Amino acid sequence: MVWIPRMALRRVMILCLGLPGLANTCGADVLINEVLYDPAGPDAGHEFIELHNTTGRLVVLDGYVLEAGNGSSPGDWRAQWRGSRQDLIAAGGYFVVAGEEAAAPADAHAGLILQNGPDAVRLCRAGAVVDCVGWGALTHGEFFEGEPTEDVPSGWVLARVPNAADSGSNYNDWLGRPWGTPGRTNTPAFGAQILGASWEPPILDVGRGGQLRVDLRNLGSGLLHLDAVDLSLNHERLGFRRCTSNGASIATGETTALIYDVSPDTGAWAGWIDLQLLLDGVAQSASSVAARVGVGPVVISELSYDPAAGEGEWIELRNLSPGGIDLSSWSMEDASGQRLVVEADIDLPPGAVCVVAQDEAAFLAQWPGLSAAVLIPWEGRWPSLNNQVNREWGFADQVLIRDAGGIPSDYVRYRSSEFDGDGVSLERWIEDGRLVSPEMLIPCSASEGATPGASSLESGAELGGRNWLKPFPNPFYPDRADAPDLCRLSIPPPAGSSSRVTADVFDLAGHRVCCLSAAAQQETPLILSWDGRSSARDELPTGIYIWRVTLQGGVRGDRQQVTCPVTLVRGE
Repeated sequence: MVWIPRMALRRVMILCLGLPGLANTCGADVLINEVLYDPAGPDAGHEFIELHNTTGRLVVLDGYVLEAGNGSSPGDWRAQWRGSRQDLIAAGGYFVVAGEEAAAPADAHAGLILQNGPDAVRLCRAGAVVDCVGWGALTHGEFFEGEPTEDVPSGWVLARVPNAADSGSNYNDWLGRPWGTPGRTNTPAFGAQILGASWEPPILDVGRGGQLRVDLRNLGSGLLHLDAVDLSLNHERLGFRRCTSNGASIATGETTALIYDVSPDTGAWAGWIDLQLLLDGVAQSASSVAARVGVGPVVISELSYDPAAGEGEWIELRNLSPGGIDLSSWSMEDASGQRLVVEADIDLPPGAVCVVAQDEAAFLAQWPGLSAAVLIPWEGRWPSLNNQVNREWGFADQVLIRDAGGIPSDYVRYRSSEFDGDGVSLERWIEDGRLVSPEMLIPCSASEGATPGASSLESGAELGGRNWLKPFPNPFYPDRADAPDLCRLSIPPPAGSSSRVTADVFDLAGHRVCCLSAAAQQETPLILSWDGRSSARDELPTGIYIWRVTLQGGVRGDRQQVTCPVTLVRGE
């Protein structure tokens, strides 16, 4: 191969413009291949646009024009650079137009003025649009092809991945990356990018393990061997260990996930963690993920996922912190990622509750005793809550709340149970301003089926003095020689006449495991006992169980329900 200096090559082409096969090209011969429109720091002079010759012959850029569009104003396009007869792209080569201060190796300099979005860049020739790329929430079709691609953070580039991808959709062809490759292919032999990261569970328990999932994509032209990929995650309070990849590999453009076992220390904390993807020890891609160990200041205290007809779903929040919490810009999402955002300045005092309702008017009609002030306004898409278990997830749905900075504060997961269809809400066990068991959801025992703005778990004290309707001991250790082998619950005498008492034990999935009583009670106290076994006399495992006691009858035939959590611990 004979090397010809670029300037000499230009002179040869200028002399040969009239020869067959060397005329200017048009159509998709030249593509916009990479754009840096929002450099880190000042934009002026640091932006660049890369063009790519997709043909097997040299292309002269005389007559080509790069234009920047104002995405909010149809027809507003402004020329950024005009090609000349001296501007050439070799077959399969690249041509970079950059600002005077850009770090990119430039073939031409221009005073580029590219807006940060939603905006667009297009390449024209002889009044016709050759190529166009638009980013952000564009609505006017002249600013994009097919569908606009996503806006990228400051310092990131937009690039066609794989290199020169041209399906006719900006969304499919363009990808944001934290590094640029001006003047060379966007698809190196080996490369990978972090697409996202998530925790399982979404909030880690203090002193208890979990997992970090990092989704990545092969940006290289060859196979990506996962044994060569690793993650740098430096956090002094979080240990992590890579799960095996078993020699797996993925092809160009394919995605996969790296799984890491994580072990937090014994203290609660929250913040953002920086991630760095490494390929054979070389940095490839950077990202960050929001993390929390321990429950946050605002928790989900009650949840109505299967409400009474016409009422709409609703979620109750409670502030467990000692200070007020500004809920503006807090968000809430379901397991599928469907998300709403609090749209107004809402200050939630310590211990106070508020409700986010799918249908505010229907909610207030169902609960006329509540003030409209308990409701908080929201915008976005309501996180519609499933009633049936999703086999892939292993639960029906999830609700996750995040603060204004994106840090998770609390989450709940629930499964369908025999209470579905009755309009019965699920409550958290909150005692003395503390969330006793973050994973536990207790079917509401109130006769109305729900208690928005209050808690049915605090109603037991109203039904009698002494220790009525309070299981003892709790926790319950049936296997210990020095501990009571029965857990007892005292029911107060009915007022004036007998009543019917039904008492059942449920596991946290809402399944009845034992029936303790279904009989009439005379005008004397009743003591119920449980030995930690199921109705089939099987020993039940360690866990939290729910006693639901229903009192039916009395002087007025009233019906009352009380729900009592009991912790069963097996072993000596």
